[in-house]
Amino acid sequence: MIRCSAPLFLPADLMSTAVDLAGDDATTEDVAQFAHCELDEHIEGEHAAHVLFTEDETGRAVWAFWREAESRVQLVDPCPDRNESENICLLFAKHPGGHLWPEDATSLTEQGGSDPCRA
Repeated sequence: MIRCSAPLFLPADLMSTAVDLAGDDATTEDVAQFAHCELDEHIEGEHAAHVLFTEDETGRAVWAFWREAESRVQLVDPCPDRNESENICLLFAKHPGGHLWPEDATSLTEQGGSDPCRA
């Protein structure tokens, strides 16, 4: 499965919002400032990238969502689905496209450096 490779640059104001959403022990140094979309390759819709985990035990995380001229960070629940090996999906609840299982998570260079998708 090919993952989208659209890049994300998280500006300082959204980094601060991500830290506020994550909890007391988070700092801006913990935020993944440069990331790429983690969804299946797509042409339409928002891109999404995991930015920061929360301090609680719910599994919620702060994700960045963006498209051409807008971006936001949001606290979201984890995807509840598991595969045959009982591994959890690494994406957020109600994500579009296929699941991302730990054994299938690869870097962009391992995917052959595919071109960023457009949204």
